[in-house]
Amino acid sequence: MRTIFCFIVCKLAALYSFPQQVVSIIPQPQQVDIREGNFPLHKARLILPADPKAKSVARFFADAVKQQTAIVLSTVKVSSYSISFVYKKSIADPEGYEISIQPKNILVQANNDKGLFWAVQTLRQLLPLKKTTTVELPCLQIKDAPQYAWRSNMLDVSRHFFSVDFIKKHVDLLSLYKINKFHWHLTDDQGWRIAIKKYPKLTSVGGWRKEADGATHGGFYTQEQIKEIVKYAQQRNVTIIPEIEMPGHCMAAIVAYPELSCRKKQLETPSYFGVINDVYCAGQEKTYQFSQDVLNEVLALFPSKYIHIGGDEVPKFRWQQCPVCQQKIKEEGLKDEHELQSYFIKRIQKYLQSKGRILIGWDEILEGGADKNAVIEVWRGQDKAKEAIANGNSIIQTLYLDGPPALLTLQKSFQFDPSVAGAEKKMLGADCPLWTEWVTEYNADYMLYPRLQAFAERLWNVKTSYDDFQQRLQYHYSLLGKKGIQYGAEDKNL
Repeated sequence: MRTIFCFIVCKLAALYSFPQQVVSIIPQPQQVDIREGNFPLHKARLILPADPKAKSVARFFADAVKQQTAIVLSTVKVSSYSISFVYKKSIADPEGYEISIQPKNILVQANNDKGLFWAVQTLRQLLPLKKTTTVELPCLQIKDAPQYAWRSNMLDVSRHFFSVDFIKKHVDLLSLYKINKFHWHLTDDQGWRIAIKKYPKLTSVGGWRKEADGATHGGFYTQEQIKEIVKYAQQRNVTIIPEIEMPGHCMAAIVAYPELSCRKKQLETPSYFGVINDVYCAGQEKTYQFSQDVLNEVLALFPSKYIHIGGDEVPKFRWQQCPVCQQKIKEEGLKDEHELQSYFIKRIQKYLQSKGRILIGWDEILEGGADKNAVIEVWRGQDKAKEAIANGNSIIQTLYLDGPPALLTLQKSFQFDPSVAGAEKKMLGADCPLWTEWVTEYNADYMLYPRLQAFAERLWNVKTSYDDFQQRLQYHYSLLGKKGIQYGAEDKNL
């Protein structure tokens, strides 16, 4: 009797586990219809597409199934159960996809390989979290596409350096939750993290600092490591957008090359945080040549159409005292130092444009006037968003993840709304930056999750409810735990 009872309970558990996993997808698909029946994944044959990109997606799916469940999907055995990945050009959204799971087959369709890949990330969330030899997926129909095309996370690796392994793990999770952009903040006052061959002291000197306790902190990524990470992200449908700060937040570069500053004084890479008066000298041509040289190497490493140059929090104090900067203001017929900043940004913007790239800057680049072809990342509120839109710029909104969970709760994160009434055509999407003045590899996961999952949901599907999201999140706590992610609390500090 006890054996029979156990058998009934186990069968019931299997019966109810799949519907629960279906509703546990994050971000929730736009349409999910659960049907009767199951598909035996362990008996299936994976039919590889002829198209190389689609074939790569199918192989990624097979690898993910093996890693998560230990089931090896055959591509050669004869089976009455099949899995197919097919292009369907009538799916209009470039990231949209459809999944049909029936008792005998799984059909995944999308306009291109990007949509097919997001379908794979949805299918992965239907898999059990434990190794098993048998998996039966629920029959269902999914039609899905994102609300916003721009869904990004920014990680600041300047204030604290993060290893290559951490970056890869981070990209894996961004991809799982369909965050399609990784905004990589590579340079700032406290450290220069990307090797530039023409200026080796940027990393040998500017990549390191002495802490208050006498310890040394630093590190940087070689160009080979950058290429490796960019390729890794591309394979996971994530575009990496580098940020190279200018004309402010550049102390690490000035320490390495003092001639780039107004004072030409040898300084030390700061271990303190905040806005620092020393910035690039905007009056001398040497600064612009340096900036273009650096960008040339950056462009060779990052195929992204967009390049972020910062442009925020630029004190004008040194420029006011610098005769070279004052002469530049006079020569160019500029009104003041704000217009000098605008002159600097526009020169860089035109240079990037000549290389087929689009400049992104924080909303301070509006000060003194911004070219309408630049993209504005808004961090200072809706007034700045409206100012940028009125100027003709496309915008990216922000949800800063710096605040502790007691202040930026999970529910507040879920309620984030990047929209600006009447400006849909100028709204690219949103970014959720994590600045790391007080964050290292040891507490980054705590700050990111589960708030990043709420952000991912809101950027993909605005129609879901918080209660439903919170219910689905329970499965993902287990998933994060399996991956060794030390996620944070929903509404309090631990």
